[in-house]
Amino acid sequence: MNDIPEDVLNQCSSYAEKFIEEESCGVIINSHKGLLFKPCENQHYNKQNFFLIDPQEFINNDVRYVFHSHWNIGCRPSSFDKKNCNELCIPFLIYSLYDKQFYLYDNMSV
Repeated sequence: MNDIPEDVLNQCSSYAEKFIEEESCGVIINSHKGLLFKPCENQHYNKQNFFLIDPQEFINNDVRYVFHSHWNIGCRPSSFDKKNCNELCIPFLIYSLYDKQFYLYDNMSV
């Protein structure tokens, strides 16, 4: 997955596995130690179908990727995912609990 280290991918999938009936989310940030996964609370009122990350995460961190999970469908981005990725101009890393796979949606390469 591009430049995302295997340990960060493992942290993302392990975190997602804790939320078996709702979407989990987080950010992958650039730090002096390299890329790090930072779990975030899903603040959306409909956590089963959507996710919402506190905007302060984007202000306070050098966000390289937005992570979220799909708990009941495959890892391909929804139209909602594509729209939000395109607006943020930050790639979305999606992990599917359904098929145990990652998908990286990057609006800059589509």
